[in-house]
Amino acid sequence: MNTITADRAAEPPLGDLIRRWRRRRGMSQSRLAHRAGISPRHMSFVETGRSRPSREVLIRIAGELEVPLREENALMESAGYARRYRESKLTEPALAHIRTVLRFLLDRHEPNPALVIDGNWDIVLANEAHRRTVRQFSGATELPPDVSANLLRLAFHPGGLRKRIVNWHVVGPTILARAEAELRESPSARALAEVIAEVRGYGPVAPLVRGAGVPPDLLLPIHLRTGDVDIRLLSVLATIIAPTDVTVQELRIETFFPADEESERALREVGATEAARAWRSTRRRTLCRLGDCVAQQSA
Repeated sequence: MNTITADRAAEPPLGDLIRRWRRRRGMSQSRLAHRAGISPRHMSFVETGRSRPSREVLIRIAGELEVPLREENALMESAGYARRYRESKLTEPALAHIRTVLRFLLDRHEPNPALVIDGNWDIVLANEAHRRTVRQFSGATELPPDVSANLLRLAFHPGGLRKRIVNWHVVGPTILARAEAELRESPSARALAEVIAEVRGYGPVAPLVRGAGVPPDLLLPIHLRTGDVDIRLLSVLATIIAPTDVTVQELRIETFFPADEESERALREVGATEAARAWRSTRRRTLCRLGDCVAQQSA
């Protein structure tokens, strides 16, 4: 048996999948049947496996249950139908327009950090301010590439940002809760499940306690400190509306804003310091090349 066949065999039957989504949405069987335009009897037969819905009916059921595109594909395959949505790589020509828009947004957010993560929390795009901030607070050049390339790993890894986040008791539980909520919405995302299990293995994460200092759902305050550099940021997450590709639906655009004037000034100073360092490095390389040329001519 090949891997794909084995994976499909391990999936729950179609009726069980629909029942899980219906209960997750708090919807009765009769209400779902009414909204999907079928009889309660047919809906009952679908959930018990006595009847297979047509492709059109299954699409209506998935729509009423607001099933994510990845999971709708899983429903289709469980029923024996072809997947409805593509899952493209962000680098593919088909998503070139999405990539261009995202790059425009990230670049215009300078000098504040901004990045785009996919459904596995891999960082697929980032602006220079994000890279500067990571270098400043984690020494990312010393981290394994797979750690610095995944936001969950970057945050939770002992050598990553965790040690520099002053309010980790808020940030850690919040972002882990977000990741686990996304996994509940996309239970077939095995790679995300593996990343979550890995970061939980880095050390215990206290549950988020609601009360003073706990952020609202819209904004997440992040307080970073290393040496004499102290920056307070507010994180905002955004998604793309009405996607028709699994990859696009799972993208998250995270933008960071300075929470006060001191943090705004610090972000600009970090950028200016890096720019000056880069200029000096370029100048040294240029002088060295010129020196080589002079030495060769003298010889």
